[in-house]
Amino acid sequence: MPHGPLGPQWDTLNTRAKRLSRHSSNQKLDKKTFIRVRGLWDMYDVNENGEVDQKEFMNAVRRMNPTMEPFAKDMFSSFDHDKDGVLSFVEFFRMECPWAKKREIEACIDKYGAKVEREQEDDNTKMSEEEIADMWECLAVQDVVTFDQLLQICPEFDLEYVRAGDTDGDGSLDRDEFFALLRYAK
Repeated sequence: MPHGPLGPQWDTLNTRAKRLSRHSSNQKLDKKTFIRVRGLWDMYDVNENGEVDQKEFMNAVRRMNPTMEPFAKDMFSSFDHDKDGVLSFVEFFRMECPWAKKREIEACIDKYGAKVEREQEDDNTKMSEEEIADMWECLAVQDVVTFDQLLQICPEFDLEYVRAGDTDGDGSLDRDEFFALLRYAK
């Protein structure tokens, strides 16, 4: 039986994606989804030029999920729908929400994009427990968040501040350390 571009591993990933698509087909794109995808986007688009090139994508996969690194190049190619060598935010959004149609994604971006950006600029309050929990869900790999991950999405933090949150000194933040650190952050 022929396999996908990465052999049996690809077949497993493809099967999981199809199952997720069927299971998630009743989901709607809402503000919470937009914020989650936008937070992930910021972790990939490290040079903040509005697109993710293959190098940025591969580096992000290496940082966030090293077990997927061997597949990163082929993953990038499969998500780059227009084959221009970069992922647009719409292509990235489709990667994160494979069950959504392109027009639904574009409508979500139009509806929430500018509004969320304005709210984030105007918001000088501490993060809510729900926002921290959402961030944890997006970032946590094997129940920890690395310093690099946190520093990329919270550039206002410095390394000393993040290290101070690592109370057990293991070089990463577990759930309790992560929540404690962000509860008191602006």
